[in-house]
Amino acid sequence: MKQLISIKGMSCNHCVNHVKEALSSIEGVQKTDVDLHKKNAIIECVFEINEELIIRSIRDIGYKVIEIKSQWFLSEIGRITFRLSTLEIM
Repeated sequence: MKQLISIKGMSCNHCVNHVKEALSSIEGVQKTDVDLHKKNAIIECVFEINEELIIRSIRDIGYKVIEIKSQWFLSEIGRITFRLSTLEIM
């Protein structure tokens, strides 16, 4: 299960490490990737993590969650991207 988390307030690599540490400490999170430029994080989980827990973990360290998207949404984006990349341009 993957979840994409849009985060407001990150401005440096220290912020990235702070967010990564907070998300990694949530029970069930196996992997965490935080992107400063995209202002988001992707977590890979054993099971779906309650959104309120994610929001609280981020809020407690001084940042704000803007949006959380589930694995289904992420897989649909991948399919759309693949379809667009395989279209022939005339």
